[in-house]
Amino acid sequence: MAKVQVMLSLDSEVAKSLRTAAMEKYGNTRSMSRYIEELATGAAQIKEPDACSILGVRSEYSFKAEKNFNESVALISEHIKNMNKKIELNRDELHSCNDFFEMKEAFELMLNKRADYINECWSCKGYTEPMPKYESAGKNYALFASMYPAIR
Repeated sequence: MAKVQVMLSLDSEVAKSLRTAAMEKYGNTRSMSRYIEELATGAAQIKEPDACSILGVRSEYSFKAEKNFNESVALISEHIKNMNKKIELNRDELHSCNDFFEMKEAFELMLNKRADYINECWSCKGYTEPMPKYESAGKNYALFASMYPAIR
């Protein structure tokens, strides 16, 4: 296969991160083009940045907020786990795999309703963007039926 030369213009931060990644992988910065080629072909993957690098310099309040967030996620996850155990006790084994789509639908609809409420709330205007919504909410049965031809 013939190779084609491509010229790229990169933001200085992106170029710096690519140079650093090439240095870590190959031991020199001259291999940056080789690293970019591997990224383009899928032979290499970009390492996700740490949360602290995404958030920048963090205050003590930010660390406390993250701790509270993680504690809430753990509590909600425990409630969901208990709820799932109750659902499994009330089902026969033939339908236990269907509950994925049922739960997905229920959670997406609930979260979309919550997002609508937050997006309309006058006191929740501190966010820089509207709350994200699940586009697949209300369409999960069709997805389920397309994957399980016996019910079509």
